[in-house]
Amino acid sequence: MPYVVRDQVSNLETLRWLIVGFTSILRLASGLVSKTTYCCLENRISSTPIEIILTRAVGLVIGLLIANLLLAPIFLLPIPRKLIFIKPMVSILGSVVFSFMGISLADTHGHTFLRLININSIETMLVDEETLKLVSTKVLDTSCIIDGHIEQLLETGFIEGQLLVPQFVLQKITITS
Repeated sequence: MPYVVRDQVSNLETLRWLIVGFTSILRLASGLVSKTTYCCLENRISSTPIEIILTRAVGLVIGLLIANLLLAPIFLLPIPRKLIFIKPMVSILGSVVFSFMGISLADTHGHTFLRLININSIETMLVDEETLKLVSTKVLDTSCIIDGHIEQLLETGFIEGQLLVPQFVLQKITITS
């Protein structure tokens, strides 16, 4: 402790215990806050789909790359000695702004970016653009197959999507016939 503080205090041991008490309370509070924040962040990240995490990471990298390319000429500018603190401040501010912008753009246009990477998913693209509607799978039982009405419905085009015949239904039909 500085001598100025020691001269003002009559009992140094009490001051030490007082400082220890306050710092332990502050460290406990900051530990609880950081643990709670970490748990919330971990839960949020674990529930986020991997596609979103990948597009955000790519957006962050592209944003930082653009920030570094734009900030490189700033370091070549002659700045007076009194204003030398401007270079690191502009560097940090530019990196934060461009990384945030990259992540925001990746959130907004992430599906388009993923479609560019995976060209084979035309069906996914059509569903995203709402051109194609997803149709649920229909499960058939023995009565539908035995009656024969399902064939007539399929010919009319009234039923669309996949038809699923479970294995036990097929076994039941082969046993009865």
